[in-house]
Amino acid sequence: MVYIRWVSGFHRIAWTHETGRLVVSPIFEDKKKAISLARHMELWNDRFTKLTIIEDDTNYAVCCYEDPLVSRGESVGVLRLNLLRIAGYDQARSLFLEKSPLFQILYTSDYSRLETYEQVSRLVSPARCRIIEHRDLKRQEFYYERLAMASL
Repeated sequence: MVYIRWVSGFHRIAWTHETGRLVVSPIFEDKKKAISLARHMELWNDRFTKLTIIEDDTNYAVCCYEDPLVSRGESVGVLRLNLLRIAGYDQARSLFLEKSPLFQILYTSDYSRLETYEQVSRLVSPARCRIIEHRDLKRQEFYYERLAMASL
């Protein structure tokens, strides 16, 4: 059985721009965790990386991983559940749908001070980017997302 170790532990998402594309960035306050995750992401092959946003009426989840069937190392994915759908998300959502976004891990020692934000991973350009409804998780193509949602 193929296994993905899901990493959470971040509380916010930054929606930024890089080279005309949206960048989805989970923001970690634990530098060791952020750097460890970035090391795993260095091995990811963008062609087999998937970024999925899973929506319900008031919340959304972010799930990003490399397909574990082609992974060259330990399979690690990034997951955050129960993020509130607020105004910033609605703006980012339309940009996400326009052009495939990039994905990058950020670290900060203080969420309230932008000058403490630090990029710790490379920009990943996931081959599959999609926004789905929570009810879509029952479909086979979202098998790993379904496992992720059940794991935390």
